[in-house]
Amino acid sequence: MRFGTPFEVLEGPGVEGVSILEFPTLADAKAWYSDPDYQEASQHRFRGGDYTAIMIDGSAPVATH
Repeated sequence: MRFGTPFEVLEGPGVEGVSILEFPTLADAKAWYSDPDYQEASQHRFRGGDYTAIMIDGSAPVATH
């Protein structure tokens, strides 16, 4: 089942869906992820499937070549 915005996997294993969460800072994102309430709730999700989480600092400058 797909949900959300259409996407296409170009490389790597396929995925059923992608969620993007935005936080004011990378530190805020890490605090949310590390929060005991989130960690407790996430255990229910892990019982239902395999997941990958990636944090990206979108404010960091992008290197150009």
